Amino acid sequence: MIHHDLATTGEVERAGKVPAYGRGAPPIEGCARDLAAVVEALAPWAPPEDRKRLAEAVSLRGVALVGALLDRFEDLDEALAGLEDYAGAFDDLIAFVGDVAAARFPFLPTPADDVLAAYGASLIARGEVFPLRLGDDLHLFWSV
Repeated sequence: MIHHDLATTGEVERAGKVPAYGRGAPPIEGCARDLAAVVEALAPWAPPEDRKRLAEAVSLRGVALVGALLDRFEDLDEALAGLEDYAGAFDDLIAFVGDVAAARFPFLPTPADDVLAAYGASLIARGEVFPLRLGDDLHLFWSV
């Protein structure tokens, strides 16, 4: 389930702004140029050790994805734990499930798209994965 309107519209990428996450921090311009300002906008309340972890996550995965995780979990530790179980970015759920099915069941022929869609829906329904849509990409995470 996506909890951030900017993430679903792709406005974050188009506008080049960091949406306000957490404790009401305002959006800032030029976030890629100033990692410290990004961390301040995402987690103004975080202690120095958490700011360092957050800066590493932003530099590795980008501000939009880390911000969307913070918005979803509203807890830095849970958001960063989600990044540890990052499955990747995909065009759609069928592409992800096709990769999972090939890895789990290499002896079976590639299933039809409707079968893959049903399998993907069951992975989400059972809580094995959770999706976040940012722009055109579907980011999937194995649930922790």
